[in-house]
Amino acid sequence: MLKLFCAFVFTIFSTLAWADLNIPQQMDRNDRLRALEILGLSTVGKLASNPYPLGGYWGLEISTSFEYLDLENLHELGSGAEEQKNLIYPSFSFGKGLYGDVDLFFYFTPFFESISLSRFGGLLRWSFFQSSTWPISLSATLHAGSSNIDNKVTTEFLSYYLVSSFQLNKFSFYAGLGETKVSGQFIGDSDGANTSGVTDSGETEEEKVEKISSIYGVSYHLEAVSVTFELNHISSPTYTLKVGFRF
Repeated sequence: MLKLFCAFVFTIFSTLAWADLNIPQQMDRNDRLRALEILGLSTVGKLASNPYPLGGYWGLEISTSFEYLDLENLHELGSGAEEQKNLIYPSFSFGKGLYGDVDLFFYFTPFFESISLSRFGGLLRWSFFQSSTWPISLSATLHAGSSNIDNKVTTEFLSYYLVSSFQLNKFSFYAGLGETKVSGQFIGDSDGANTSGVTDSGETEEEKVEKISSIYGVSYHLEAVSVTFELNHISSPTYTLKVGFRF
């Protein structure tokens, strides 16, 4: 089963075509805030996991996911850039059940020159309620991490959710509501000609945004393998497809 999982991940990964990410230059404060909403809020860590706690099994999960990001009107900001409609990028994660119903996940997106994006972070999940009469559970999650976008924008994020889930046969459905906070540094001019930075001032600028966020997902699990699809809506919707293997 593990060999099949690895073969599937390799096949999907090798056939995907990545879109290069271009960051506009000469962005004023309003442009930077909008860019942070499009890029910073949308690249935060995603739950995208079987709601059943890892502590209920031996407690280890490895997975890979592919996230779809709508770039909206990013190319219209600042001095403009080549139009891009979306970005697809991979992520890898490792989860471990710590004690009882507490799980810890680490995830990362390695740097690929073709997508100009890297990311890493962690997620802590506590499943604090499981009904004894209905297949219903409640959990709380805390996400934190950082991303680097084309070496021109770096972000740090923190988000938390209250998530409810319902299990029906081999399917699990979940929905959550929370808040996401992102701070981003926009790199200024480094060569004195105002050609390498993305800010209108030529200086490195920092901006912050925070938004109410919601998630909706469905997970199908067959023995040790699970496939999860998640819609994450903060400033704009992002979509995640994740394949995981539990030990």
